Amino acid sequence: MLPLNKVFINDSMRAISVEIELGNYGSAVDKIYKLAKSLPNYHALHFELGRVYIFSEQIDLAIESFKKAISLKPEELIIWNAYLNAVILSVDPKLKTIFINELQDADLSRAQKELIIQKLNSKYRSPPLSDGGVSIGSSRELKTLLEKNKLDELLRKATALTKKHEKSASLFSFLGAAFFLQKDYSQALVNFSKARDFAPLSAEPYTNIASVYLKQEKIGLALGQFKEALVREPNSMKIVSDIAECYNLLKNYSLAVRYLELLVKNSKSHLDKVGYLKKLGFSLLESSRPEQAYQVLSEAYELNMTFDINLLFAFGRANLDNSLNNKAIDLFDQILAVEPENDDALRLKASALQQLGDFDSARILFDKALIVNPNNGPIYRSIVMARKIYKEDAIINKMRHLLDTNEI
Repeated sequence: MLPLNKVFINDSMRAISVEIELGNYGSAVDKIYKLAKSLPNYHALHFELGRVYIFSEQIDLAIESFKKAISLKPEELIIWNAYLNAVILSVDPKLKTIFINELQDADLSRAQKELIIQKLNSKYRSPPLSDGGVSIGSSRELKTLLEKNKLDELLRKATALTKKHEKSASLFSFLGAAFFLQKDYSQALVNFSKARDFAPLSAEPYTNIASVYLKQEKIGLALGQFKEALVREPNSMKIVSDIAECYNLLKNYSLAVRYLELLVKNSKSHLDKVGYLKKLGFSLLESSRPEQAYQVLSEAYELNMTFDINLLFAFGRANLDNSLNNKAIDLFDQILAVEPENDDALRLKASALQQLGDFDSARILFDKALIVNPNNGPIYRSIVMARKIYKEDAIINKMRHLLDTNEI
């Protein structure tokens, strides 16, 4: 077999990176294995394979790939960083000790080892954006313009500065932020991507790009960028929270649960813990794990110090799903005392009354909920299932017709 030239290898690796960024993990793996037939011991291939496994939540396989990459190029810091990120995401606490021992035995300088190990510190932050020679005064001026929302002036001055400082990540980040606030998301993406190119070890450009993708409703692409950011700043609970939210938006609640459990475990304040428990409970409800949801939301309810309608609603659902109907009714009543026309609270209280056999009261609430919001699909679904309440065939058939034709 003829040796592969560098241009072909570089082009192939770029194609793999593009597939990963676009979330086409299957295609990325195919390209990796195809190139690996000719380059079985190329460290970068095993590194990219590890990235694919990280993004597809196969943490154990990611660790194996990163270890293989390290065995081939032990001095490559970015591989060690990615390996550490996989260890942090793993549920196995023993892996952190194994990682530290392997790092201590690695053929790296003391300074390099300390640089990696400091990421285990919860206060670690990734490197700031490079200024590319831009003066402190100019940077402060651009920051002030951004804060005062003088975006056109910011764009003029930052663009002029890029002609002299063409590799300044901070300048392109300012430009990206200005375009983002102007809702010019295509130009925001172009400039945030340039900032990423000039500051590849910083988490900030990746979170900025992810924010653009969220605005464009490209949730899968946003998720990939947040995970890239997490590789660079593995202890950032903000990034972990963003990843969990992406999984919730994608309705992949089981994976959202994984990251939310990490947030609860590492919460630093009482308020944060309540918020994370509430989100975790919601994801558990949506993933059909009512008993766990009840335990989590019960803890959030006990810890909560303020009136929180969303928490009352979620905990009410958890009680209802566990057939604790009287407690559920009490929680929905607390919502209705403040928002008497909350159609979802009316619907779920009606469902609880139905389970208790109080069909007349349930029907009154179902009817009221429909008057409040005649386009609430879940109300119709509840009514369709409520044969003991709505015996009229015409009404049941009408409800089914509305559901079948997607008129609601």
